[in-house]
Amino acid sequence: MTNCSDSPLWLFCLDMYARRGVAENCLKLQDDHAADITIVLYLLWLAAQNRQLAKVEISQIVDATNSWRENVVKPLRTVRRHLKRAPLKRQLTATQSLRSELKKLELNSEKIQLQCLFENAQKRMPGIYVDNVKAACSVNLRTYGQISSNQFEDADVRSLLSAI
Repeated sequence: MTNCSDSPLWLFCLDMYARRGVAENCLKLQDDHAADITIVLYLLWLAAQNRQLAKVEISQIVDATNSWRENVVKPLRTVRRHLKRAPLKRQLTATQSLRSELKKLELNSEKIQLQCLFENAQKRMPGIYVDNVKAACSVNLRTYGQISSNQFEDADVRSLLSAI
């Protein structure tokens, strides 16, 4: 596996996540709808490549990354968030340092997930070609919401579409 620090997907994710309102919206999808931000960003990147995915393709993406998410990413996030409310106030500096390290590990674990998705897309770009990027974004996100049995709110989808 190659380093994805300069892959088009990674650069897209950094750019997208830095745009106004995107980070907050992604975290809302994660916290309120159990969405995987990595998959959300990947689906947006595919749409930006004019790719609209079918339900079966998005299901395959979710299935392929679910074990990594559940066994690596989520436990790191859980511990990091727990430290935010750490009961060990006397060791606040040490706790903040540990939380910072966990945040880096969590980001690196998400980066590995994106790297795997990018490499798979290089073998065979999923989806069908469409002319309308925003329509592809909408379809990809709404289909992902259906698959996760947690429909995304229209405002959440519109907010991400406006950032594309």
